[in-house]
Amino acid sequence: MNSKGAVRQSNLELLRVLAIILVIIHHIIVHVVYDQINYADSISILGNPYFCKPVFFPQLWLMDIGTFFGSMADLLFILISGYFLVEKNNISVSKTIIKLLTQGLFAACVFTVFNFLYHFFGFSYSDIYLAAREESVSWLRFEFFNESFWFIGFYFMIFLLGAIFLNGFLDKLEKKQYIEFLLILFAVIEFSYTRQLLDSISSYIQTFVIGVFVYSLGGYIKKYDCLRKIRSFVLILLLILTLAVSCFITSYCRVLDIESYIRSGSQGGYFQQIYVFNFHNVLVIANIVLLFELFKRIKIKNNKVINYLGASVFITYLIHDNELFYRIWYKYDWCTALYSDVNAFICNIITVSILTFGIGIVMYSIYKLLYKGLKLILNNEE
Repeated sequence: MNSKGAVRQSNLELLRVLAIILVIIHHIIVHVVYDQINYADSISILGNPYFCKPVFFPQLWLMDIGTFFGSMADLLFILISGYFLVEKNNISVSKTIIKLLTQGLFAACVFTVFNFLYHFFGFSYSDIYLAAREESVSWLRFEFFNESFWFIGFYFMIFLLGAIFLNGFLDKLEKKQYIEFLLILFAVIEFSYTRQLLDSISSYIQTFVIGVFVYSLGGYIKKYDCLRKIRSFVLILLLILTLAVSCFITSYCRVLDIESYIRSGSQGGYFQQIYVFNFHNVLVIANIVLLFELFKRIKIKNNKVINYLGASVFITYLIHDNELFYRIWYKYDWCTALYSDVNAFICNIITVSILTFGIGIVMYSIYKLLYKGLKLILNNEE
C-alpha cells in the first residue's frame, strides 16, 4: 500500500508490517475465536463450554483489543499513505490501478487453486469449521476477484480523490486553514447526528469521510511535524493510556451486560459480547497518531529486507482474509487456551499471525516473479 513514486522509509515500512500482523490477529479473533466462544455447535464439537455463562472473565479484554487492532491497523495504512502522498501532485493513477488490479487478480487465482486442492484432498469432509457452523462452503471462485476485497476499493477511492483533487486542495491551505479543514472533518465523523446523516445517504460514506480525514491528517503531520516537541516517553504513556481506557470501557460494558442478563431471568446459554471499536472511535484515531509518531522517530537505515516485507503487506492483506484461512485457524482450540492459559493464547495467536504473514510474503514473491516475467514477455513482443 505504497505509491511506486514514493521513497520507502524503513521505519514506516516496519509500521506497515506491524499493522498487517494486527489485522491478522483481528481476523483470527472475530472470525474464529469469537465463534468458538459463543457458537453452540462449535462448543459441542470442541468440548469447551467455558465462557457460555453470565460470569465476568477478565481475559476477554484480549478479544476487545483484537477488534481494536483491526480498526487501528486499517487506518494506519491510510495515514501512512497520506504522509507519503499528500504533497505529491504528479501521482500516476494508472500505475496504482494496475498494481491493485494485478494483485487482486493474483489473490483470486491463489484462492481458486488452493481451495480446489483443499477439496481435492478431502480436507473439507473433516473440517471443524464447517461442522461447527453447519453450513456448506461456496468455493472461492475466480469471481472473488471483483466480489470482495472491500479495502481495495476503500483505499483506491481515497487515493483517487487525493490524486485528482485533495492533494492540490490541501497544498494551497495555510496552516490555520488546514487545521480548520481537519476539525470540520473530525466533527462530522464524531457527532452522532452527522454520522447518521452520512449513513442515511449511504452506509459507505461515513467510512470514506473517515478515510479522507486520516489521509489528510497524515499530510498535516508530514507538512508541519506537529508532534515533534512531545517526548517519546510521553507518547508511549499516552499509547498505554488509550489501550487501558479501551479495556476499562469494554470491561465495564461487559459487567453491565451480565447484570442485565441476570435481572431479565434468562435461562438460556449466555452469549459473550465482544465490543467493536469503529473507525470513528476517538481512541482508535488517537492511537494511530501516537503509534505513527513513535515509529516515525525510529532511526533505521534504509533496509531492503524491511522494505520488501513492507511491500508484501498488500498481498498478505488480500490473501489471508477468507474462509480458507478461517478453516485452517479453526483447527486450534483457541477457546480452551484463552480460558486455561492466557500466555499460551497470546503466544499462539502471535505465532499464527506471523506464519500467516510468512505465507503472504511467499505469495508476494511469486507475484513479483510472475509480474516481471509477464512484463518481459510483453516487452519482447513489442
